Formats: sequence, structure tokens, C-alpha cells
Amino acid sequence: MVEIKDSDIFADYEEQYDYIDEEWVDREIEKQHKEKEQERKKEWDKKHNIHRDERGRLNKGALLASKDSCNEKEILQWYDSGMAVKEIVDCMKCSKSTVYNVIKKHRK
Repeated sequence: MVEIKDSDIFADYEEQYDYIDEEWVDREIEKQHKEKEQERKKEWDKKHNIHRDERGRLNKGALLASKDSCNEKEILQWYDSGMAVKEIVDCMKCSKSTVYNVIKKHRK
């Protein structure tokens, strides 16, 4: 069987060899890897922000970590022992809203 080329059919056709710019391909692959990595990081951050408020925002690092002085267990112990909210605020060095939120959270 005889092999027929495009140049045999079309008189003005020149055989072209595919030229692959390997540097461009490498850049595109690297770009895709970076995009996938960014997507994975966004998904990870989104997944780990679910318990952010309940756990004192510890999942996002030191900047969002809860204060050690506003320990929920200590606040509840002081409140259950009969200490007033204002005294707890002065003693624990945290805001009134924090104390009230802890009390409200544990009443449920």
C-alpha cells in the first residue's frame, strides 16, 4: 500500500513539523501547579475555619488565637461560685461581652 502525503494532494502544501516550545510548556505546567496549590490552600483554610469561633480561632495561627486570660473554664468557675460579672472582668482582664458570651454559651 502506498502512503499518501498531504503534499501529494495539495500542490502548494509544505510539510510542517510540529514545533513545541518546551519553555512555554514548562511555564504553563508551573502556572497550573501554582493555581492548583492556591485552590487547595483556599479549600484547606475554608475547611478549618468551621470551628474558628467555638475553638478560639486557633486554626488560623497566633494572630487570631484566643487570649489565655479569657479562659472559659475559669470564667464559669468564678461565675458559679457567685462572683459578679464586673468582678470577673476585673480579675480576668477580659471584656464584659466575653464573660456574658461564655455564660450564655454554657447555659444551653
